[in-house]
Amino acid sequence: MFGEEYSNYPEIILYQMFHKSSVKLTINPIYKPFIAAYIDFFGIPHIGLQVRALYFRKFMKHFDFRSILDAGCGLGFYSFYLAKKYPLKRIDACDHNPKVIEIDKKIRDRLHCKNLHFFQKDLLDLSESNKYDLVYCIDVLEHIKEDEQVIENIFKTLRKGGIFYLHVPQKKAKVHLQRFDDCARMCNVGHVRKGYSKEQTVQLLEKKVLKLSKS
Repeated sequence: MFGEEYSNYPEIILYQMFHKSSVKLTINPIYKPFIAAYIDFFGIPHIGLQVRALYFRKFMKHFDFRSILDAGCGLGFYSFYLAKKYPLKRIDACDHNPKVIEIDKKIRDRLHCKNLHFFQKDLLDLSESNKYDLVYCIDVLEHIKEDEQVIENIFKTLRKGGIFYLHVPQKKAKVHLQRFDDCARMCNVGHVRKGYSKEQTVQLLEKKVLKLSKS
């Protein structure tokens, strides 16, 4: 499963799942060992994250990258996975939230991931050029109003032949269980749009690719 690196950080898992919600982010010390054991054996208890991670891991098996950027890393779930899986690869990871980056750095140091580099950066201010073989952006664009500018900035960071891996929520996705629906609403706090249709995603990417190819 995915996310076993966080077995010692159950509060962080709650933060990721319920941040900016009414959920109290404290855990009774009695339950911490049991929560840690669950995460250690089964990964982060978030179905959507596990499914996305499954696709991401399958994708990574087909390519070899020298330099990688996690664009909008949050608490670095994918970055920590890659850093441990590919210790000789350099992974950069950025997020606009300095508090989140501070947490990421502490976890990185405890896990001794020397090939993982976190830095604070708003994707609207991303200015690196021709630097990365792979940039992935997972569940980020729905939080940013100026999504077209972000896509343009990301494409500029790619080397020739580089790959951009994108995941965004589906605009018309339906949740059929009320319990999961309540959780989804809490996790969607901070979204500036519900999601993207397939057509919108293709148009967004094609528009920026054509613009950059003409420049």
